[in-house]
Amino acid sequence: MYIRSIGIAVLIFGTLFKVLHWPGANIMILTGGAVAALAAIAVLIMKPGPKPASSVLRTLTGALIITFLLFKLFHLPFADAWALAAMVSMVGILFVERESPRMQRILSLRFSALLLVAIALVVGGTVFKVMHWPGAHMQLLLGMTGCAVWFLIPQASKVASA
Repeated sequence: MYIRSIGIAVLIFGTLFKVLHWPGANIMILTGGAVAALAAIAVLIMKPGPKPASSVLRTLTGALIITFLLFKLFHLPFADAWALAAMVSMVGILFVERESPRMQRILSLRFSALLLVAIALVVGGTVFKVMHWPGAHMQLLLGMTGCAVWFLIPQASKVASA
C-alpha cells in the first residue's frame, strides 16, 4: 500500500531529524508512525475473507515495532516491554511461516545496491555519531534518505504503471 510506504519514509526522516537534533522530528515521527501502523491495520481489516495467521502476525509485529520505536525515541516508560512483545511476535512469524514459499523467497532475496549503500552509510554514520567523529551527520543524512527513497521507488513504479 502506497500510504504505508509514505508513513515509513516519514518515520525514517523523523528519526533522522531526531538523531541530528533538528526541529520537527517529534511531529514527523508521530505522523509517520501513526500513518504506517494504521495503514497496515486498515489493509488487514479491509481484506475480504478469512485472515491467515501469518497476515495477522505480520501486521501485529509491524505495529509493535512502530510502537516500540515511538516509546524509545520519546523516552517513555515500558519501551523494553514493547520491544519484547515485538520480538515474540517475530518468533511467531518465523514459526508460522517456516515452510511457506514466501519465506523461502524472502531468504533468497537480493537487495538493491541503493539499499545496501544506504544501510552501510547508516551504520557508519551511527558509529561516527557514537564516537563523536566528524562526518556523522552527512553519512546519516545520505543513508537514511537512501532508505526512505528505497521504500518509495517500488511503489512509485506501481503507481506510474497503473
